[in-house]
This record gives sequence, structure tokens and C-alpha cells, in this order.
Amino acid sequence: MVTRGQEGGSAGPTILRVLLGAHLRRLREARGISREDAGWKIRSSESKISRMELGRVSFKERDIADLLTLYGCHDEEERSRLVALAKEANTPGWWHRYGDVTPNWFQAYVGLESAANLIRTSCG
Repeated sequence: MVTRGQEGGSAGPTILRVLLGAHLRRLREARGISREDAGWKIRSSESKISRMELGRVSFKERDIADLLTLYGCHDEEERSRLVALAKEANTPGWWHRYGDVTPNWFQAYVGLESAANLIRTSCG
């Protein structure tokens, strides 16, 4: 579930990519499909599937739709929800404006830190 902060922003694209990638990996593994076969299905490679499942790259809607079909996900509500999540995960975070002064590897840390600020706990 995606939480919203007080300022109305989403949890951020980094955590959304990680969550969606993990969900896609679970669907793929449940069907016993290799990363290689999944990559072939979307006209790509095993390494792209790995990067998608780790949340390291953005998602193409067509790829998500093709993978969901391959993984046996035919429930239209779930498919719509996952495609919408992919769209939101592709939206640049506030820190992308500073990409010219921050190294690429650092953006993942900022993205995760941004999402961590939205975690709320309660005592009792």
C-alpha cells in the first residue's frame, strides 16, 4: 500500500519501483518462469528483468501488460492497479531536478530516504 505524506506527495518513485518490482518477481516465480523467458516476452533481456525486479529502472506500460499476461494475471482490477503504480513510479521525484549536481548512484538513497520520511508509528 502506498502512503501519502502531509504535503500530499506520494511515497516517491524509488520505493514504488522497488515494490512493483518485488511484486512482479513474486508473480514470475509463482509461475516458474525464468528471467530469460520473461525478458524474451518483452523483447528484452534477462538483465532488464532483473533490474526491473530490483526497482533500478523505470517501467514501460507495454512491458508491464505483457509480463502480467505471461504471469497469468488476468484480473482487470489488479492489472489496472499495477499499471497505475508503474506510471506513478515513473514520475520523477523532487531530487531529479538536482541530477546535474548529484551522482546517479546517490538518487536511489535520496529516493529511499524520502519514502522513509513518510513512515508513521504509533505507541500502544
